[in-house]
Amino acid sequence: VDAPAGGRHGTAELTVERLPDDAGGPLLFLRGGVFDEERDNGTRLQVNATTVRHAAAGADWTTGTGGLTLRAWGADHDFFQTFTAVADDRASERLVREQRVPSEALGGSLRWTRAAGGRHTWVAGVEAERTEGVSRERGFLAGGAVTDSAAGGRQRAAALHVEDVAVLGPRLSLAAGLRYDRWEDDPAAGGAVRDADLLSPRLALRWQPRPAWGVTAAAYRSFRAPTLNELYRGFRVGDVVTEPNAELAAERLTGAEVGTVWTPAAPGRPRLRGTAFWMEVDDPVANVTLDAGPDLIRRQRRNLGRTRSRGVEIEGEAAWGDGWRLAGGHLWSEAEVVDFPADPALEGRRVPQVPEHQGALALSRQGRRAAAALAARWSSRQFDDDRNLLPLGGFVVVDLRLAWRPRPALEVYAAAENLLDEEVTVGRTPLRTVGAPRLVRVGLRWRRGGDGRPEGTPAATATDP
Repeated sequence: VDAPAGGRHGTAELTVERLPDDAGGPLLFLRGGVFDEERDNGTRLQVNATTVRHAAAGADWTTGTGGLTLRAWGADHDFFQTFTAVADDRASERLVREQRVPSEALGGSLRWTRAAGGRHTWVAGVEAERTEGVSRERGFLAGGAVTDSAAGGRQRAAALHVEDVAVLGPRLSLAAGLRYDRWEDDPAAGGAVRDADLLSPRLALRWQPRPAWGVTAAAYRSFRAPTLNELYRGFRVGDVVTEPNAELAAERLTGAEVGTVWTPAAPGRPRLRGTAFWMEVDDPVANVTLDAGPDLIRRQRRNLGRTRSRGVEIEGEAAWGDGWRLAGGHLWSEAEVVDFPADPALEGRRVPQVPEHQGALALSRQGRRAAAALAARWSSRQFDDDRNLLPLGGFVVVDLRLAWRPRPALEVYAAAENLLDEEVTVGRTPLRTVGAPRLVRVGLRWRRGGDGRPEGTPAATATDP
C-alpha cells in the first residue's frame, strides 16, 4: 500500500496600500489571498486537501505624541482528510474515516498609544473575534456499514488591555499592564453555552546600572481558551486515535522571569543576554493516553491539572574583522507535569515534544559582493507521548548558504538544509516518522535599488527568505 508522499500547492496574494503623505494622512491597506494544497500521505488511500481564503484591512494614524491602529480581518477554511487502517504486512489498507472541516473567522482590533510628558507612554486596546466551524465525519466499519456524525460550534472572544511604560529615573523604567479576556463557546448541537474570563496583570522592570549592562525582571499571568479543533475534532495518525473533548477548560498561566543584558556601545564587543524563567500552567490541554493495545492507541484531549516549566536561556553574538559574525544560543528547559489527580501516573513525566536542551550556532561573513553562512542546530531527546514511552532521539542539523552578487540588483545563491543528511525522528505513531533529508536549492534574486551589498545577513538557519 505504500506510495510516495508528496504535495502540490499554490498561493496568490494581493496588497493595495496608500502610504502617508506630507500632510500626515493615514496609512491604509487592503490585503487578500488564497492558498490551496493537496497532499499524498504515504499510502494510496491517505490524502488531505486544504483551501484557505483570507482578507484583511487596516489603517494607521500617527502623530507626534502617539497614534491609532485599526485592523479587521476574515478567513474561510476548508479541510478534507482520509484515514485508513493498514495491515501489519502493509499489503492492504482499509478506509476507516473521511473528514470534512469547514470553518470561518471574523475579527477586529483597535490600539491607541500616547506619550505624556516624556515620562509615560500609554497603550490601550480592544480586540474581538468570532470563529465558527464543524467537523463532519463519515466512518466505514469493517462489515460495510457507514456512519455519519458531526460536531462543532462557534466561539466568541474579546479582550481589553491597558499598559503604562513609565520612566522612573535615568536608569530605571517600569511597565505595568492589565488585560481582561472573555471567551464563550456555543456548541452547534445545542446545550449550555460555556464561558470563561480572566484578568491578566503584567509587571516588568528594567534597571540600567551601567550604560552597557541592564537587569530585567517580570511577572505575569496569561489566558488561552481551547480551540474548536481541540473541542470538537478528532483525528487519527498511524495507530494513534485522538478524540476531542467538548468539556475542556481554559488554560491559565502564571510566570516570572529575571534576566541580564550586556550590550556595549563599542563596535565589535560581544553582546550577551541571559534569562531565567519559571512558569506554571493550570489546566493545560494535552493528548492523554486512555488505553494502548498492539494495534491501536486511544487518546483524548484533556486538561492535565498543572504543568511547570523552568529553565535558562542564553544568547550571544560577536562581530569582528571584515564582516565576520558569530551568533548562538542555548535553552535549558525542564517541563513536567506536577499535578494530575485523574491519573497520578503522569505526575513527574516530561511534557511531550519539549526537549531539555536545544541550541543553535551560526558563523557568517558578509562582504561587498559575497556572503556565506554556516549554521548548526541541535536538540536533546524528547518524547512524543504523555507517558514518555515513545522517545524522539536528539539530533544535530547543519545548514549552509552561499550568495554572490555580480551586479548591484542581482544575487545568485545556493543553500543546503540538513547538509550532512541527518536522519531526524520527528514522530512516533508508534511507527517512526523521519524529517526532511538534505535539501539543496539554487536561485536568482533581482531587487530594484540594490546597493552592491548582499541583502541582509544570512539567517542562522541558512534558508532564503
